[in-house]
Amino acid sequence: MDMKDKQKGMTLIELVIGLGLMSIVLAVLYAIFFTGLKSFDRQIENANNQTTARQTLNYIGREIRRADNIKVYDNNKGLVVEYDGSEIEYEFNHLNNILYRVKDGTKNPMIEGIKDFYIEYLDGTYFLNITVISERHNNPITMTTQIRMREWFNVKRVY
Repeated sequence: MDMKDKQKGMTLIELVIGLGLMSIVLAVLYAIFFTGLKSFDRQIENANNQTTARQTLNYIGREIRRADNIKVYDNNKGLVVEYDGSEIEYEFNHLNNILYRVKDGTKNPMIEGIKDFYIEYLDGTYFLNITVISERHNNPITMTTQIRMREWFNVKRVY
């Protein structure tokens, strides 16, 4: 038996190559893991934005359905709903991307991060459109709801 046959262990070169390969594998796994985390975070934020936009559209839709009178103004960006002797205004401020609900002179933010709020009226149906933008990921989400009005309903458009 040779002296070389009795030696056990690894050489320095084998150790360096092994550590290099392990570093590459760990770097790839790290990249995959954090890409997945970023994607998960983006999806959670999208889901939250969609939920908030959907709740806002439902709320405005309920008030429109109860209305005695509706006025659309500001190139279809503003809305006034009158019912039960009160007047509620929905005002979109494109400078700070907030949709406000104004009642009795009190202006409350309803939803933030709005890129666009647009109202259309066509053949007895209101179409409310909200485009929400993500603060961190800048991916717009547009949601629309349709509200069918009663025959006797009074509609005024102010431009």
